[in-house]
Amino acid sequence: MKRDGADGFASDRWRIRWILGFLLAVFLLGGSGRADVLSLAFLRPIAAVAFVALAAVAWRSTWSEARGPALILLATGLLMLLHLIPLPPALWTALPGRDVVVDTMAAVGVKPGWMPLTLAPTEGWNQLFALTVPAAMLLGMIWSGRSATRPVLILLLGIIVASALLGLLQSIGPAKSPLYLYRITNNGVGVGLFANRNHQAMLLACFYPLLAVWASTISGSSESQRAKLTMALGLGLAVVPLVFVAGSRSGLVLLLVGLVAAFVIYQRPQQGFRARGDIHSRRIIGATVAGTAVVMMVVAALSTRSAALQRMLQNDAADDLRFQALPVIMDGIWRFFPWGSGGGSFVPVYKLLEPDRLLGTAYFNHAHNDVAEVMLEYGLPGLLLILAAASGWVWATFRLWRARRAAGGRAGRTHLYGLAGAAILLILGLGSLVDYPLRIPSLAALAALSSVWIVWALAQIRQGAANDGNPSGNRLVAGTVREI
Repeated sequence: MKRDGADGFASDRWRIRWILGFLLAVFLLGGSGRADVLSLAFLRPIAAVAFVALAAVAWRSTWSEARGPALILLATGLLMLLHLIPLPPALWTALPGRDVVVDTMAAVGVKPGWMPLTLAPTEGWNQLFALTVPAAMLLGMIWSGRSATRPVLILLLGIIVASALLGLLQSIGPAKSPLYLYRITNNGVGVGLFANRNHQAMLLACFYPLLAVWASTISGSSESQRAKLTMALGLGLAVVPLVFVAGSRSGLVLLLVGLVAAFVIYQRPQQGFRARGDIHSRRIIGATVAGTAVVMMVVAALSTRSAALQRMLQNDAADDLRFQALPVIMDGIWRFFPWGSGGGSFVPVYKLLEPDRLLGTAYFNHAHNDVAEVMLEYGLPGLLLILAAASGWVWATFRLWRARRAAGGRAGRTHLYGLAGAAILLILGLGSLVDYPLRIPSLAALAALSSVWIVWALAQIRQGAANDGNPSGNRLVAGTVREI
């Protein structure tokens, strides 16, 4: 299939290698969204260059294949950019909530000049540049094509398992272990490739829909299939206690969501041929059982001393403070409504609104409720973007579920990837109610990937409906919408 006249720009093999390399770089360098993280100084230029190059060769195919996600990203970028455009003094000072800034400037004898809508322009630019990572991932996945989906799935599973094992080692070692990748992090618990325990737990929850797709699409002999299913079950059981190691209570709830999603998605793979004496399969089963047992025993041994597990059983002052701060944030939303305080301005605005009773040695880097934070910073337009994205997810998920039921409960590979993508977006969306996962580059890229899988599945459903009743319909679908 030609891609914007760039057929020959790179072969399918090199496109797959590129998307795998970029995905790996995103997860190795993008486990924190703080502007002062050194790894982002490498990741964002890579993502920006990739975005510009991909926009030149893949924008047309992206617009035709993934118009919905592309529109959400485009509208988000335009809104962020509008918040950075300087406004004349008469207009800027008339915006809701700017009175305190104007009064402060007047008290020190400073006359207001041209200023942007946001009260924190530097952080506003930081948010805009952060958008290059998911945008490059969206364009890159479309450009790489559907043949890249299976390798991407396998790499994602490997990354998640590696992050889980790293989290286990972090919990075993000292709180200031060099295994922690970020200076500002949750020491003493298993954060894996991230700086925050909640984000690690959310990624582990996303593991189960992905694993269900892999287990549903395995092939080979009956013995090989049985071995691979045993391996999938063993990996699933081994990752469950590692969510406890992360020490995230919200992660436990999302783990249940991931497990339910995996149960819904999974379907028995097509029966393979019988082969005798499959020693390789027996080795896989034996290694899986042994590996699962080892992980379970290590976590059990940690249960008496792990700070992560102890945290599950006691109150957390930080969580209590977040709950107490929510009314303050809501007051700020109405104070700056309908245009918001500006992109990236949460920290200075909260300091401005923070009551004396909540003052302490800790500070809020985010609201830990992204819906509230977006409404504070971007006002009504930000809320409309959230509603548009949520409505699109509901509509797409309903279409995917209805199509599967119409097919008698069976789904093709493309359809299964779409269901997994919907489950991942649900996990990250629910996580956004208590944290800020979509501000983390790697999780934002995962969301972009998931959206591509969804739109590809919907395209296959539409293609099947268009050929319904055509005697050659199945052959036409097989030729135009290739299963992955």
